[in-house]
Amino acid sequence: GVWNHVGLDHFAFADVRRNGRASAFADWFECVFDERGDLIGWQGWSRVNGSLPEFRHIGADIAPGPKAHVMAVTRRWMDPNGDGDPSDGIDGWRLDVAAEIGADFWKDWREQVKSLNPDALIVAEIWGDASDMLNDEAFDSQMNYPFAYPVADWLSTGNRDTLGNARVVAHRLGQVYDNGPEIDLVQLNLMTSHDT
Repeated sequence: GVWNHVGLDHFAFADVRRNGRASAFADWFECVFDERGDLIGWQGWSRVNGSLPEFRHIGADIAPGPKAHVMAVTRRWMDPNGDGDPSDGIDGWRLDVAAEIGADFWKDWREQVKSLNPDALIVAEIWGDASDMLNDEAFDSQMNYPFAYPVADWLSTGNRDTLGNARVVAHRLGQVYDNGPEIDLVQLNLMTSHDT
């Protein structure tokens, strides 16, 4: 799931591009309109006017319109026929750019996910230490880049006195795995991904 941004062809952003300020979805995004109400700019994930328009954020949440949309998408994938039985839905989520969205959103979203399927796994793409977000208000696990960094340093460095030292890598890994077993045993350990 990517709950921070969409593509240029997403139905809501396409409507904003077509109808400008008059679009029913104009308040879903951080947009700039000219004096006629035509769209002339927006906040994209990677840059202004980028190809990945970001949903508008309000404090530690996203705007009500996109939030309701995300919740509907979540229900659709977790219980496709709406019968309350999650066995025909997905078993969990891998969340892109999870650190870009605030804690209020994640608390509400997690509550919905776990109400649909208490056993659903929620894995967040967070590149650094996510200990403060691996809890019953956010995520079960993370894409464990903090594991990959010390292992890659250990395997690739020619200087065995610093990053390549086995004691150093053991110490660094000890800092990664300092949560309880309910968190440490479900980490998505990786060395490379579509981003690296």
